[in-house]
Amino acid sequence: MGEVTAAIYARVSTEQQTRGNTVASQLALLRDRAETDEVQLEPDHTFVDEGYSGSTLVRPALERLRDALLDAQFELERGRGYSLVLIATGLTAAASTSGAPQRFRPPEREMPEHAVFISYAREDLAAVQRLKIGLDAAGVRTWFDLERLESGDDYDRKIRQNIARCSFFVPIVSATTQRRLEAYFRREWSYAVDRARSIADGAVFILPVCIDDTSEAAAHVPEKFKALHFTRAPGGEVSPGFASQLLALVGGTRS
Repeated sequence: MGEVTAAIYARVSTEQQTRGNTVASQLALLRDRAETDEVQLEPDHTFVDEGYSGSTLVRPALERLRDALLDAQFELERGRGYSLVLIATGLTAAASTSGAPQRFRPPEREMPEHAVFISYAREDLAAVQRLKIGLDAAGVRTWFDLERLESGDDYDRKIRQNIARCSFFVPIVSATTQRRLEAYFRREWSYAVDRARSIADGAVFILPVCIDDTSEAAAHVPEKFKALHFTRAPGGEVSPGFASQLLALVGGTRS
């Protein structure tokens, strides 16, 4: 493993500050986590948005962090529901056809044409990152929302528009989605089902992927999903067969 570096992000609204959830307390927790994980935290890798409500998408520090993500390779971990710690991967999660190590590259801010939309619960982000690495290596362009801000009309409009124009929709099914019976990813699933109603019978659009041993029969998913084949990708590991299938499908939409 190469040298692992970290970056941390914290946000606290005025309301949270009055309840004692200060930026200082968040940063202390995240720095402790970085120390526990024995990762290097550079002085300029601390990003703070103080006094920004969750009802707005304005996040100056988060924008700077996203820009840094495009230049560095970070693996995202969520900390305690209100803060984020981002740790550089340094691990080989997949190999390209040339055999060169592949690292996680954050999704583009705007979804590219013919991209595959990945819908997931935020707790499953690590597996989704590995899935993206494997599909990147196969030449399949994917998109998912990295920050999972999940609030505001602008956010919902963007997600709905992206589902309306993506080439394929990949819902991630897991033990997490089994537990979370009410969550934003379920709204994404509903949007995908709505679009599928306008797609010809037999045409492929939704491709469920299960990242653990969750039973297809018992899965808490829309009935439309249960009629489809579930691809197994333990921990987000992409099989050559699935990568080839998706690459062929995406290629067909471009022709």
